[in-house]
Amino acid sequence: MLNCDQLLGLATTLLKIDSTNVACSLSRLAKGLNNNNYLLVVGKARYLVKEYRAHMPVDALFQQQRLSLKNITTNPIAWHTKAQVAVFDYWPGQVYRGQEWTRFLPLLRDVHQSFRPKKHSKQDWSIDLTQEFQRIVFNDESESKAVVQALLRLNDFPDYTAYCHNDLVIENLLCDGESLRIIDFEFAGFNDVYFDLAALAVSLQLAESEAMRMLRAYHEFDTSSPQANEEKLKVYRYLYIVLCKHWYLTRGYTREATQLDMQLHLWS
Repeated sequence: MLNCDQLLGLATTLLKIDSTNVACSLSRLAKGLNNNNYLLVVGKARYLVKEYRAHMPVDALFQQQRLSLKNITTNPIAWHTKAQVAVFDYWPGQVYRGQEWTRFLPLLRDVHQSFRPKKHSKQDWSIDLTQEFQRIVFNDESESKAVVQALLRLNDFPDYTAYCHNDLVIENLLCDGESLRIIDFEFAGFNDVYFDLAALAVSLQLAESEAMRMLRAYHEFDTSSPQANEEKLKVYRYLYIVLCKHWYLTRGYTREATQLDMQLHLWS
């Protein structure tokens, strides 16, 4: 990890700005569970500087640039792969706190349709749920068995692969009062779209009936898609909640884990 002065120097270099001729400042932002985020102010312009802790998602950054042209997400202007640093256009939105899935569904549809493989298999998926759950140490044997059963159930459903965001936590859904953005495509890649749909239902805390309305509306967008499958959405929602809950618990975010656990039992 770079110190603040090094990060400031790298960011201005990536932006091709001579920091000796303009006032520049860099301040750490509280947001960001996976990475270090900073606000870079250059004169009157503002940028987001992201320092990745784990891996540098170069392919996702290229795709995010394309999606930013449609105002779906923020634009990654430039990045340094070795230093694992990227500079984005700053967008002054706040975390979305509503439940209007109708506003986000068109954006999510555009993400899914932005890059569809002509041929695909589950080997191309960026997230292997079986492997993800194998990394979890379960203290509750009944939960462990339920997860195994849910993973097996996924084999009963038709595949619906597309380019997915894969991390639609509420912190990645922004609103400035009028416009919306989906940010942080760090884990984006091919997956079943129901993973994203389940995540959106959880993040917006949708009741079961409302989530099923969202599901049917999504399938109406894509006439070539399989039929809407409510049971499949329920299974993905269960697995998503358990996966995220344990991700939070292993990092000490007990409040977030508890909130997810409360959602787990709200559906039939």
